[in-house]
This record gives sequence, C-alpha cells and structure tokens, in this order.
Amino acid sequence: MSKSRISCVISLVLICLLLLMTACGGSSSSQPSSEESSKEAAVSSSEAVTEPQQPVSSSPDESKAEEPQPEEPEPSSPSQEEESVEAAGGTVADLTAIVTGTLSQQIPGISGNAAAGTEAQRDELAALLSGLKPENVSYIALGNPRSGYADQTLLSDEDAAALIGLVAALPAPGVFETLGNPATGGTQWSLYLETGDQVLSLSDDGFWLTVSMQGQSQLLIFDSSAMQDASGALSAFWTEKTAAAQQSIISLS
Repeated sequence: MSKSRISCVISLVLICLLLLMTACGGSSSSQPSSEESSKEAAVSSSEAVTEPQQPVSSSPDESKAEEPQPEEPEPSSPSQEEESVEAAGGTVADLTAIVTGTLSQQIPGISGNAAAGTEAQRDELAALLSGLKPENVSYIALGNPRSGYADQTLLSDEDAAALIGLVAALPAPGVFETLGNPATGGTQWSLYLETGDQVLSLSDDGFWLTVSMQGQSQLLIFDSSAMQDASGALSAFWTEKTAAAQQSIISLS
C-alpha cells in the first residue's frame, strides 16, 4: 500500500472519530436542558395548583345592596274621629274645649235686653252653626248654670270634636212672632264658643233658644221646639260631661 493511501485512510478515521465525538457531546449537552425544562414545567404547574385564588371584592354599592334594610314600622291606624277631622282638612290640635259651671264669658256690646230674632238673624245663625268644624273653632265651653263651681275640666280631642259635631247638627230654630213666657223646666244645655271671626253663646231651656252673637246689641230669642231631636242629643252629651266634671271636682276637693 502506498503512503498516500495510508494517509487518506488515517484522515478518514480521524474525521469519523471527530464526528462521533461531536455527536456524543451535543447529545450530552442537550439532555440537561431537557431535564431543566421538565423541572420548570413541573414547578409552574405546582404553583398554579397550590396558589390560592383571591376573592373578588364587591363594590361598596353592591355591599350596601346586599345588607338587609330595617323594616319601617307601620303607621298606627287613626281613629274614626281623627279620620273625619283629617278628611275635613283640619285638626283639633289648636282647639280648647272645657266643661265648667256658670259661663263667665261676656260678649261685648250685648245688653241684657231680649228680643225675638228675625228670620234674617235666624238664617245667619243657622249658617254659622252648620259651618262649624273642629278646625275652625278655637274655643268651646260647656256651662252648667245649675252649679256654682268655677273649676274647668278639659275635654279630650275626641269629645271636643264630637261636641262640635252635635252643635253643627242643630237645625235652624223657629222664629217667634211674639215672645211668650219662657219654659220653667230649666236649662237643657248652654255653651260658649269662639271661631276665627265670631263669638257665640247659646242656651236652650226646651222652649227658648237664647243666643248672644258678636255684632248684635241684644239677646236673640228663637223657638227651639223645631230642633228638639238634635237638641236632645246635645243635652245628653252636656249632662254626661258636666256630671263627670263635677264628680271629678268633688273627688279632688
């Protein structure tokens, strides 16, 4: 074999060894990289599994909406009398109603003289009485001239409204052509009241309705026989309240 051929064979062997070594080195260097990649992937997946999720915080508006709202108390049901007063557009809050003995209030300008009331005066009185409501009466007093006590007992709002209702229900009295003698049975009821623009005093003895009105110069006398049913209801109320007031005064004395 010639030297040139031997040199070629040696060169080929060296080249093959070099290629083999290169291949082995590349394989060994790439293996750690693959292992490291696998470890990193395992760690990432573990962190993804074990990492706790943060709760989603709700907005302040949502929290307020979820909170239970306190129940509002139901309004108390008004009494029938309060409903009727409210329906009329008023209140008894500014009304003073009392029961007393002899009425001491005097209407200025009224003399002691009495005269038969005219039809025009009767109509004026009827219009005034029918328009009475708890909201347009500021003061009303039931008097008991049979008793000399001067103490005053307040009526409740309900009784005050009921009293004004009874007075407003009085029909128009009759008109006398001439005055006869008054009845001797005594007073059935007497009262005094003040409205925004009128002061009025009334008493009924079962025959005469005696009226004192602001703007009149004398007592007016009307025939009360035409109003006895309504006057009887007012008389029963007057008797009950004046008796209770007097009994209360006696008990306290």
